Amino acid sequence: MKLSIILMFTTLVMAEVQRISLYGTGLSDKEHIELGHLEINKNNLKGMYLPCRIDSIDSEFCIGAKDIPGSECFYKTNDLSNKQFVVYIDNGKVDYLTIRESNDKHKVLVKETPKAPQPNLNPSNKPKKAPVEVKTVKTFKTDENGNKIEVTQEIEEPPKSWIQKNWTYIVPPLLILFVLMGDDKK
Repeated sequence: MKLSIILMFTTLVMAEVQRISLYGTGLSDKEHIELGHLEINKNNLKGMYLPCRIDSIDSEFCIGAKDIPGSECFYKTNDLSNKQFVVYIDNGKVDYLTIRESNDKHKVLVKETPKAPQPNLNPSNKPKKAPVEVKTVKTFKTDENGNKIEVTQEIEEPPKSWIQKNWTYIVPPLLILFVLMGDDKK
């Protein structure tokens, strides 16, 4: 019973951890060098570097990762002592890997992949509709007995156009212009 619980717990923990193999390719001799592994825990965003090589490499080499597509050679260096691996995770999957100069005690930093801004498809700054004017109209009707009855109705008027609102500013200057021009009698 205890053994089955331990096995079940171990498989759950192992399912959350991804191992990334790192290798170096010499720039001068094209020799492949096994550098180590990155153990990435996707749930708590923690990582650990497990080096395979302890001795220093004399020539410059290119670092690559076998388990991440498109990262065959992503960083050139000749020393890994002051480097930090930054692993970006998107939807529980390792998206890409970078290396940066750092004297941090943690050799591996795990981050969520930054999300690009999404467009606002429902903007709140849409043009506002013109307010509908409600006009009260009083009319008189006669009933069957011949009495006059006052009837009040509210009528919605559609919004006025620019010319309907400002015609009083346009027509008087035009009339004055026509009067002052006069007739051309030659």
